Amino acid sequence: MDMKRVVAFCIVIVVVSMAVWAQNFPEEALLKRLDIEEAEYDKILEINRSTQMTAQAAAAEQKILQARLEKLMLNPDPDMGEIEALLRESLEWKLKMELAHIKRSIEIRKILGEDQWLRFLRLRKEFQQRDR
Repeated sequence: MDMKRVVAFCIVIVVVSMAVWAQNFPEEALLKRLDIEEAEYDKILEINRSTQMTAQAAAAEQKILQARLEKLMLNPDPDMGEIEALLRESLEWKLKMELAHIKRSIEIRKILGEDQWLRFLRLRKEFQQRDR
């Protein structure tokens, strides 16, 4: 596979991942159906707000890196070292986004407890299937 295809593939991965993580938090409506205490609900919303801020910052950084990469690709003989450095930096931001979302899930699970967490997952799955 030539380098241009690898770079194009990486750009697509970054853009798709940003779009997925930039989605709204439909779980807010689902949380209300769990009949949890207001303090727990507020705590979960704060966790989500914090995660969204991290995800938005990472997405913005990835957009900047993507633009720089696209600019480099305009050159018929781009500097592969610079391309690799940009891709690595982009992957670091993707890692930060992924870790933030995993941390969010773990924190929400701890707040809800196992029974409510499983119920929440079922509700979210139903919502996603219905939303298609």
